[in-house]
Amino acid sequence: MTQYWSMKTFAEWWTVFREGNVVGIDQDGVDADYQSMSDEDVQRLLTNQGYTEFIDRVFREFSKWMQRDDLIIIGTGQTTVFNLAGVARVRGNYFFNGARTPRHLREVEFLAIPQAPRTMQRFARTSRLELIHEADFHEAILSLVG
Repeated sequence: MTQYWSMKTFAEWWTVFREGNVVGIDQDGVDADYQSMSDEDVQRLLTNQGYTEFIDRVFREFSKWMQRDDLIIIGTGQTTVFNLAGVARVRGNYFFNGARTPRHLREVEFLAIPQAPRTMQRFARTSRLELIHEADFHEAILSLVG
């Protein structure tokens, strides 16, 4: 069953995404394949300043819950801005590549990239990665053709 996601990223990462046909996340301290980390490893991370339950949820969603054929609306922008940069379909499993940034990745196929980013207020509060309702996804897609 297809799931729908909104993802906000840095403008410079968006370039990495497009050029590499990937999407990714990263966080200081998560220096290995998240899926291979034990519960004890995660608990140690949670005692580090800067690594929170929220960040851990993002890593679980990205590495374990996101699946092939899921669809992602990707945006860039500050805290209260979501500039729609592209729409992608997940084509690969989660993997870790310590030689690049971001290091936690998934292969994707880009389905749409507008000529210029479009501000979408509905996703303005997306922090990193969020599961969204199918209707919200479809409305975003319609805005690309309208």
